Amino acid sequence: MKFHGYVFEELKNGLFFIKILRKLIPSDISKHKVYEKAINIYEQTQNMNIVQKVLNKHNLQLNLNVQSIVTSKNCF
Repeated sequence: MKFHGYVFEELKNGLFFIKILRKLIPSDISKHKVYEKAINIYEQTQNMNIVQKVLNKHNLQLNLNVQSIVTSKNCF
């Protein structure tokens, strides 16, 4: 399902958040290995961990429960 050009799966695998952070802080995201087509739980978890690390680096508190996001059956 698409909404304004984004697939809802991109929310679950972290790619949506990575795209936003790339626009805001491009130098921080390029340092990490991003899985553009994260299809398994490991890749999705890695993407969400990248989001969490970048936010923490800039003192932005966001308590992400990565495992519950990645393993949930429902997309936001």
